[in-house]
Amino acid sequence: MVTTQLNMKFQDTFLDKVKGYAQEHGYMSIQELIREAVRDKIDADFEVRDRYVEFLKTNKDANTFSSIAKSKQFMDEMRKKAGLE
Repeated sequence: MVTTQLNMKFQDTFLDKVKGYAQEHGYMSIQELIREAVRDKIDADFEVRDRYVEFLKTNKDANTFSSIAKSKQFMDEMRKKAGLE
C-alpha cells in the first residue's frame, strides 16, 4: 500500500475547535478525525458488497468499535445501505 502525506493549513481558531472536538469525542488525533470525516463524505453513496450483506444478516451483535452504541449505529447504517431494513 502506498501512502501520501498531505499538509493542511487551518486558522488557529478553527484548529482549536478541531482539536477540542477530537478530544471531546475520543479521537486519538485530529488526523483520525479528518480521515473519518473524509471517509464519511466519500462513503455517503457507498454500495455494500454481497459478502458484507451476508455478514450483516448473520452478525447482528458484532462489536468491533469502541462502544456497543457505536457498533450498533454502524451496523444499522450498513444494513440500511444494504437495503436490509
